[in-house]
Amino acid sequence: MSPVRIYGDQGYLELAGPTQAGNTTLIMPSGTGTSGQVIQTDGSGTLSWGDKSQVVDDTTPQLGGDLDVNSHAITSASNGNVEITPNGTGVVVLGGNTNSATLRFYDEAGTNYIALKAPADADISADTTFTLPVADGTSGQVLQTNGSGALSWVNQGGGGGASYTYSAVSAASVTGQAWYHYSVDTSANAVTINLPALAGLTDGDEIRVKLRNATNTLTLDPNGTETIDGSLTRVMNTQYEAITLVAGSTEWEII
Repeated sequence: MSPVRIYGDQGYLELAGPTQAGNTTLIMPSGTGTSGQVIQTDGSGTLSWGDKSQVVDDTTPQLGGDLDVNSHAITSASNGNVEITPNGTGVVVLGGNTNSATLRFYDEAGTNYIALKAPADADISADTTFTLPVADGTSGQVLQTNGSGALSWVNQGGGGGASYTYSAVSAASVTGQAWYHYSVDTSANAVTINLPALAGLTDGDEIRVKLRNATNTLTLDPNGTETIDGSLTRVMNTQYEAITLVAGSTEWEII
């Protein structure tokens, strides 16, 4: 392997061939190129001046390190979507640095935003995941958690915000509805309130019942094989007795 040395006034540049079994001939470009260009090969030994490779030319680009946007934006052209698609069980992570991570949703003018921000490290001791409802709910409903991160749309209740429809009943059979307060009079006959099917309700929906007159019994009868705290029916026979039924995913709960 015999190198070629090109001397200058302070030293030399040495070109040395690699250790290989065959011969290789490289044909140099005919000109000097333009500022910023690089020498590239066609794979057959012919070299030419060319611009640096662009990301658009690489169909499977990968980062060799962290990407710094350097005060610039990641945008799309022609109304194209910007997609972030993790593989398998991967997730999109918004990492905090000296401040908690914040996600901002700007208006069309880019002037104002609505933001979601994670709590400070001192205020959170465990990871929390919220699962959004599958539908958009109905007007006036609010998001309610089941205590395990599953959110659902429910009618407002409690804290002075409950909205019940008052209904005085004395008929032998009544079809119950969520968010009704039933004031029941059994002086003429026994009364049965047939509860709505849980499948048609949202977890957390409520029905209130009060037995104003207890001459006869009041029976609360769930739909089909559904239960109230494990029982197929609930019988009330004490004057002024009152209960609140809360719809769960599998049965009614009494509070």
